[in-house]
Amino acid sequence: LFCGSPCQSAGLQQFLGKDYDNLYCCDFICRGVISPKVYRKFLTDMCPPDTTLQKVHFKNKDYGWNRFSTKLSFENGSIYQKDRNDDYYMRGYLRHNLYLRDCCYQCDYKVLPRSSDISLGDFWGISNYDPSLDNEQGTSVVLVNSEKGKILFGWASKHLVTTERFIDEVLSGNSCLLNSAVCGEYRDYFFKKMDKVPFPKLIEQIDEKSLNL
Repeated sequence: LFCGSPCQSAGLQQFLGKDYDNLYCCDFICRGVISPKVYRKFLTDMCPPDTTLQKVHFKNKDYGWNRFSTKLSFENGSIYQKDRNDDYYMRGYLRHNLYLRDCCYQCDYKVLPRSSDISLGDFWGISNYDPSLDNEQGTSVVLVNSEKGKILFGWASKHLVTTERFIDEVLSGNSCLLNSAVCGEYRDYFFKKMDKVPFPKLIEQIDEKSLNL
């Protein structure tokens, strides 16, 4: 089972040049691939003096799935935790579109059907169609794209609670299934200042700039 972004899955298949019966490809509803340097900068700058980062909960559900949070635990017992609307990293990612690689703003793999056998993602907005499926622990969408995907999903489904939904319901909460993210206005400013300004302060500067438009 190969799991990766849509472009990585397509790249593997192109490299292999033919299908293999024992190879199953899985991708996900991708917003874009983020610069590793940006994430390292965030983690380093959020770490208090004289301690080290112990654990990262990237999409922690203490506040629920719809309000997931970034939670960082440090060796000295301190914790940084903010939800998706307040976390410095997520503000730059979701609000300002700062971190993606250039190619992700013009992605060639935002298409249906996908080249992978199955695609996974969060089923954002499922409560608008069936509130019983949103228990705040996370509801996934699975797109079955091929006969091999059908077999794979069949093996897994006996361990899952599943229901069939319409693709338009998925699209309403996951526009990045078919559309590239728009490059943020302050992306160049962010990368120009990133090595000189602490991460929280830089995001606050960009917040102020966007409000003063």
